[in-house]
Amino acid sequence: MPRQAPEGVPDPDWVKVSKTLAEDLVEALTKLRWPIMISGPVGTGKTFAMACVYRSWRVPPQKPATILWYDTSDLLSKIIACRTSPTHSITTRFSNGTTSEQFEGNFYAKISRAGLLCLDDMGIKEPTPSKYEILKRILDLRPGKPTLITTNLDHKRFTEVFDERIYSRAFCGPIVWAEGEDRRFEWRRQESGES
Repeated sequence: MPRQAPEGVPDPDWVKVSKTLAEDLVEALTKLRWPIMISGPVGTGKTFAMACVYRSWRVPPQKPATILWYDTSDLLSKIIACRTSPTHSITTRFSNGTTSEQFEGNFYAKISRAGLLCLDDMGIKEPTPSKYEILKRILDLRPGKPTLITTNLDHKRFTEVFDERIYSRAFCGPIVWAEGEDRRFEWRRQESGES
């Protein structure tokens, strides 16, 4: 049975992903080179396609592992919050009502061990020096490990926002380009019955 969709991604289903994006992403997945970068303009289905992989990712029973999904800015902010908190931790509330105290090291340990790591919207905000260092550390924990990243930035803009060190870590695997019109507007037109 597929896992729950990531928060904020309604009903990810491969039939709703553009044919070209789905084919290119499946081809990239078969190469088993990581990370896979899904890049393209806003609204072209990058997050939705990554959510389809997230939901359908299979973990071998003999080697159980966690599948993680993070909005990149949110993850970096949580780790910064751990660093600046008097207790060096944050309290995470889960949908079932339970809470857990998280320390910076907990985040890195989970990220390092994850069977699949999905980082959404990398580069949506320019990083502070601290966030840059955290992002570099996260990417350094994942060489050769299944990792998917989405970004709205092309190569040139990505290196302007980050630099060559982050770029070489994030773009060293297959790159999948998402193209087309903003699908959110297309879906809204379909829902409202407009042509």
